[in-house]
Amino acid sequence: MEQQSATFQVPNGTLTFDVTGNGPVLVCLPGWPFNRQTYRNLIPHLSKHYTCINIDTLGLGESTWNAQTDFSIPSQAQAIVQLLQHLNVKAFRILAFNSAGVIARYIAAEKTDGVQQLLLMNTDIPGQRPPWLPLYRFLFSLPGGRHLLNNPIAKHFVLPSPLMLGLAFEDLQQIDPDFYHLILRPMLTDSRCFKGLGLYMKGFSYELMDRFTVPGGVHEKIKAPTHLIWGENDPTFPLSHARSMTKTLPAFKSLDVIPGARLLVHEEKPEAVLERLQARLAEIPHSDLQNSTDTAAA
Repeated sequence: MEQQSATFQVPNGTLTFDVTGNGPVLVCLPGWPFNRQTYRNLIPHLSKHYTCINIDTLGLGESTWNAQTDFSIPSQAQAIVQLLQHLNVKAFRILAFNSAGVIARYIAAEKTDGVQQLLLMNTDIPGQRPPWLPLYRFLFSLPGGRHLLNNPIAKHFVLPSPLMLGLAFEDLQQIDPDFYHLILRPMLTDSRCFKGLGLYMKGFSYELMDRFTVPGGVHEKIKAPTHLIWGENDPTFPLSHARSMTKTLPAFKSLDVIPGARLLVHEEKPEAVLERLQARLAEIPHSDLQNSTDTAAA
């Protein structure tokens, strides 16, 4: 399937994105600290029936930014909406995980006429904080933080530990070489990439997310059918908290639990996740979607 890559200018930055496939639009958003390559095992299959728009949002992957860039949740959401307007996309579904699931919910609350379906994998939960948050905030704010991680001792002992990759994978043997090359390597070797991750984290307001569940808040405003796909053993966003969150989402439809997986459920169990995604996507027939898929990369 042919893939078109392009960039789109937003205020004080650019988004880099790929467009692959034909059919109703599926917007794919990676969460912190990953990039759009994290969907490499899903999009070749999904693009057979959907137009997949896979986006590096501000601070992630190949996006660009400057000293004036606004990395807040509303700004991230607005940048994505501007890109979709540029591509003449009027109706779409969103696939997202981790922090991107927060941005996706914000978009769905603001664009109730455009978002047709939300597909959220292990994502942030209002009122909860990832256990690693203080450490990561400190590490990614340090001028020498990247060098601390990019040395033989850290690579051998720290990266595979329960503080890092051990949080994301139940079985580290499931990590394929592309994950290291396309996702880990840039953040460890590229100073611009590492700094962008720190700015993304600094702009991400957990306090704003906590207000998603207040009366009349983001969760109540979401009209799109909302499906969760969850790695059963995730210590970052525990399944029990995910179950509780479903009660705050009036549009909640399903929670599919994937055994033997943690935070990066789509990296660790791509076949199982793909099966769930295809089933949920099929719940809205293509004929029911009034889409514009004139998404040639300009």
